Amino acid sequence: MFCWRLIEESPGAQSAVLRAWQARLQARIDWCSSRYEQDPTVRQGVALAALQRLLGEMDAVAQAGEAGDDNLRNHLSSLRIGLAAAGLLEDHR
Repeated sequence: MFCWRLIEESPGAQSAVLRAWQARLQARIDWCSSRYEQDPTVRQGVALAALQRLLGEMDAVAQAGEAGDDNLRNHLSSLRIGLAAAGLLEDHR
């Protein structure tokens, strides 16, 4: 779903890339939410909560990038781990 190479190759556009990704992740959350409402299962609830957590983390990282946070690299690393764990990175190594 996401290609981390975009983040690595465009340091000046990281916040813009993350904002675009947020929109895609929100669309996925909306889809999962509608499925969960139709037939709620524990598995779908956990997946939905994980996606919502990732969305919040993505927003925090984008804000850190916009503010020029010194710990941006650490925030990006944490986000990358979360996205990879959720199976959302296309280029995960």
